[in-house]
Amino acid sequence: MHSRLYACMISFVFIVIAWGSNVNALLLENEVVESSALESELTSAIRSADNSSAGIIVPDDNPDIGSAIDNLPDAGGTVYVRANSGCYIVRDSIHIARSNVSLIGEQGALLCLADNIRQPVILIGSPARDVQPDKHVFNIRVSGFTIDGNRSNQGEGDDAEDARGRPHLKNNGISIHGAQRVYLDDLVLQNARSGGLVISQKSRTIFINNVVFAANHFDGIAIDGGHEVFLSNFKAELNLASGVSIDTGSSEIYMTNGLLQKNAHNGIFIRHTRSATFRGMDIKDNCHHGVFASHSDDGSRIVPGSGVNEVAFSDFSLLRNGKPGFFYGSNSTPPGASLHNSISDARIGGNAGGPLGGDNQGLAELHTDFTLFSGILPGPVDNPFCP
Repeated sequence: MHSRLYACMISFVFIVIAWGSNVNALLLENEVVESSALESELTSAIRSADNSSAGIIVPDDNPDIGSAIDNLPDAGGTVYVRANSGCYIVRDSIHIARSNVSLIGEQGALLCLADNIRQPVILIGSPARDVQPDKHVFNIRVSGFTIDGNRSNQGEGDDAEDARGRPHLKNNGISIHGAQRVYLDDLVLQNARSGGLVISQKSRTIFINNVVFAANHFDGIAIDGGHEVFLSNFKAELNLASGVSIDTGSSEIYMTNGLLQKNAHNGIFIRHTRSATFRGMDIKDNCHHGVFASHSDDGSRIVPGSGVNEVAFSDFSLLRNGKPGFFYGSNSTPPGASLHNSISDARIGGNAGGPLGGDNQGLAELHTDFTLFSGILPGPVDNPFCP
């Protein structure tokens, strides 16, 4: 399992390097370049691409990011966005509705949703309610931005998270809604009125690296029927629901090296999922559980087949969460039917309610191997959402 994950991550590195060749490493993150040299470097790097029309600089060539994407050649290409002294104000979703597109921000580039827009800041795929795989877009990269959803100015009430006129889309930082082979790296997704990142509509083969999900009104990242999702080197904190949520028949989820802290609900919420691996997670100071793993219900009954199966947590910590550190609410009995799940090399301590909680039969079936830390004061520290 791990060898497959590492092979995929290595493939991701080479894909990103190859993808970035069109912009020729425009500006190294820690490199200091004089403004005149930067002007020349940015322009010449894109102009010298094999297809000179494959790169568009915003605002030099086009002041609008969306129309710059639309104006790329049929074969696709790169839109490079310069950092400016403030936000690029987004007055409608930046919609990537075509394949083979890279949207790259210069270091410091900031995208801000305007007041009362109630749309995803970036939409990758189709806005349709149901998107079949033959309508997916392919080979998309978004890199180098802070994306701010301006959640305090998107309205109040239960429907404020809904995209105006398209409530199935929600008011997210990035919505991947019918796409395959998507690469997200070096991003901050913050202050969305709904989720930071939502992956849905059977989107698959999604690589996410070096991303912060912070202060979003719901989950930091939600995988809602996504497949083959690889998330590494990330932080999810101060979200008003869970740091990570996985649900609705998702599968083949691989997460490594994450910090999930100070969220209003759980560090990780997972149900109705098959085959997921979590390694190297530091999960602490969340108001509810560090991990909540169970089945789905519709309020009156357990949804058949909605448990968690073949889910493994290893080399991770659960510290000072506001309820039992790991809640396992299912057992192997239908209709929930959670099977073949494990905890290994875990460090657990200071969780209100104890290290483990949930269904007694399920806990007896769960393979566990953990070290229980004593002497840690229980409950979250410095979490503004906890009573």
